[in-house]
Amino acid sequence: MTELLEEFKIADIKSLKVITHPLRLQLLERLKRAQTVKELAAALDMPPTKLYYHVNLLEEKGFIRVVDTQIVSGIIEKQYQAVARQYHIDDQMLATNDDEGQVEALLRSFFTMAQREFQQSIRAGLVDLKEKGQPHKGSLVRAHFHLSEAEAKELYGRLEALLQEYTTLSQENEAVPDSDRYSLTLAFFPTG
Repeated sequence: MTELLEEFKIADIKSLKVITHPLRLQLLERLKRAQTVKELAAALDMPPTKLYYHVNLLEEKGFIRVVDTQIVSGIIEKQYQAVARQYHIDDQMLATNDDEGQVEALLRSFFTMAQREFQQSIRAGLVDLKEKGQPHKGSLVRAHFHLSEAEAKELYGRLEALLQEYTTLSQENEAVPDSDRYSLTLAFFPTG
């Protein structure tokens, strides 16, 4: 198995749009270990022909790579693997105040991805917001704070530290059979 990078920075809107598709997100998660399209299709219970387009897009944008090839019945079969454990939006994409359209597209892609994943989890019965006192069954939170600049920096630092702690824990749990996957979408910004 090829060693994965810790993170891959997404630096353009086209790449972000490619990665925010729900099926492609599933493929990336499964490709943390090398697999063929046929193996992916069997795991996802769908025909391989439905996956080739998505796999090709992920490869074209550099999210996955071919790590092995072999000839099977006269056809070249490729094994693909994700290039990184995590994919992050490059901060420079957020710093483009001069291109309002790019920021809008970035935000739309980001929150559409979260919305799709959330709805998919609801349909799969993984999220039940009616179960009070069961935050592991899903939660929606929106909060506003009145903070000094120093307090905002402190909060952001604590959030970053917490995210890093759980990212490390998650990496350790990747091979644990009874560990579940969770998603967190967070936007922290001043509102005036």
